[in-house]
Amino acid sequence: MDWNDRDKRCIEAALPDLAIEFLSPPLSVLEGLSHKAMLSPMAYARILMAELVDSDRFLYLDIDMIVRSDVAELWATELGSSPAAAVFHDDKLNSGLLLVNARVWRERELTAQILEWARVHRPREADQESIEAVIGPEIQRLDPRWNRLVDPFWSAQALATPQYRENARILHFITGFKPWNLGRWFLSKAYVDEWRRFRKPTGLPVIWAYEIKTLLWQIQMLFRLWLKR
Repeated sequence: MDWNDRDKRCIEAALPDLAIEFLSPPLSVLEGLSHKAMLSPMAYARILMAELVDSDRFLYLDIDMIVRSDVAELWATELGSSPAAAVFHDDKLNSGLLLVNARVWRERELTAQILEWARVHRPREADQESIEAVIGPEIQRLDPRWNRLVDPFWSAQALATPQYRENARILHFITGFKPWNLGRWFLSKAYVDEWRRFRKPTGLPVIWAYEIKTLLWQIQMLFRLWLKR
């Protein structure tokens, strides 16, 4: 929500061979929507993308991801009449990666339907739960390797398996435990080093106000885990 000119210059300098267009969603549309304390109303912004991107399809990726494979294979996925394709973990949608059939999305006015569902039901999982509720059965399921979830606690057992990281096409650092904050003390060195290698060229500054908020959440989560033990 708070990109500034310095941030944009950092991104453009890190990716000089790409033509980058920065899009801003109409934030007024997102007012009053329920979301976790760790999130912001921008969690719902991906629902608006079909209205902003002038294309018949687009690939949405969360910012806390590392793309480790050529996404051409993913882009070539045939969607047919399906409004989107995504990865499901334990039969639960993760909206961090969405291949969206924007033409179908617009024709069916899914943006309005999903946002309306969110306003009525005030979901705990914000956009993710709203998307799944409205079009979940129609979403085409992708190979889980396209969205490997990385978290030092909730996916700890999977992270202990070398193949989990080696076979991943995209790594996704979920929850507030990220490789650049307190999470680096709980994640294995291989994950932290890989993140640092890709992040360093961007030169993006730390947003301390957000990191302090994240730290408070992390302390709360660690305390809850300690109580369970």
